[in-house]
Amino acid sequence: MNFYAYIPREDGKEPCGTANKVLSREYKTLRNFIKFRLGSNSRFRIYSFTNFYDDSTFKLEKGVLI
Repeated sequence: MNFYAYIPREDGKEPCGTANKVLSREYKTLRNFIKFRLGSNSRFRIYSFTNFYDDSTFKLEKGVLI
């Protein structure tokens, strides 16, 4: 599966630039992606996707309340 994660800004939106963002295509499950790539940081907003260039293929897997 393909995963995209980032830490949202204080207003809840996606930050500009590449800081605090992770793009991964190597993990089969959301659980393994969180365990091995993100660690104990729970502030990430995580999406799964099939086509990175098509916004309609992104699905929110785990969100954060700010």
